[in-house]
Amino acid sequence: MKKIILAFAIIIGFSFVVFADDSFSWIDPDPVLGKQSQQNLKKQPVKKVLKKKRVLRKKKVSSEKPLQVSPEARKTSKKKLVAPASWFRIVYLRSGPPEPAITVVVKTVLVSQYVILSGMLNYNKPVIQSDVLITHKSGLYLDVWNSSQVKNRSAAPMYDDNGNYIGKELASEANPGNEIDYTLGWGGDIGKGFSFDGGIAYCDLLKLGKPGASEDGIYNYVKVSREVIAGYSVQVMMERFSVMKGSLYSNGNLYSLGLTRSDVSGDISIDSSLEVTHDTGVYSAKNGEVLRGRLGLTMKVMEKLNVVFQLNYYSPLMVRDGFSSKIVSSSGLTYQF
Repeated sequence: MKKIILAFAIIIGFSFVVFADDSFSWIDPDPVLGKQSQQNLKKQPVKKVLKKKRVLRKKKVSSEKPLQVSPEARKTSKKKLVAPASWFRIVYLRSGPPEPAITVVVKTVLVSQYVILSGMLNYNKPVIQSDVLITHKSGLYLDVWNSSQVKNRSAAPMYDDNGNYIGKELASEANPGNEIDYTLGWGGDIGKGFSFDGGIAYCDLLKLGKPGASEDGIYNYVKVSREVIAGYSVQVMMERFSVMKGSLYSNGNLYSLGLTRSDVSGDISIDSSLEVTHDTGVYSAKNGEVLRGRLGLTMKVMEKLNVVFQLNYYSPLMVRDGFSSKIVSSSGLTYQF
């Protein structure tokens, strides 16, 4: 144990020699030795310096005059000796803690209504939406997202045109606000100021827990952005929703072009975006253009806990059956592990 401590002390001592600046001297200003003696000692090897210092000190002590140590010398000596510790403290603060290999963020929000893709209304009542996002420092991420109706309703009875009872609707069809998405993606810088984000998601709809059901779909997305001026970034995005075999709906693409911006001030951050989207007819909707906007506010309330608020805006730029202008609000919490 003593050997380990000794080795550690030697390493620290060597570090002081390597990193000390020019103003630091191993031979601290000694009132016993004169200035001229100090300057001469600095030019000599350490062993000779220490030996001469002992000899000179003995000669001075044997003189008739008592030793006088000025307060200025004491202060200067203390300052010099403190310098290495201050240097190491500054270096530690600058370097900061190491970046974690994996981060996990959990988010839960209450949403006023469930609107999907280019403004299609999926459920016109409040839903609770949660997700767990696991991100590796390489940019690879895995996200599990869930939407649940605040209040599920029982399956309603169904009747034919003549009023005859023909059974009950499926419980899953009675609660269209329920959904689970599993996403795998990657995001990061790709050089020359460009950022990339892309991935693929399996959307488990209606009949939850039954992979391959005709109601399910595959969602792909690719997004490239670059800051252009004053914090604003131009963003180009392509989305595709593919239905499963046997679905009553059709595949479709979304092409978007817009601006995004993010601002941070203390514990508050604001994110916003505005884009024009062309819908080729996702989910058998009529093709057309829509204006999509987003305004988000995040406030830090604890070290890893944030409160989030968000507004989403959808407005068709042409007449489309089943589409109208909508504002969707959401609020909730996020926590980073």
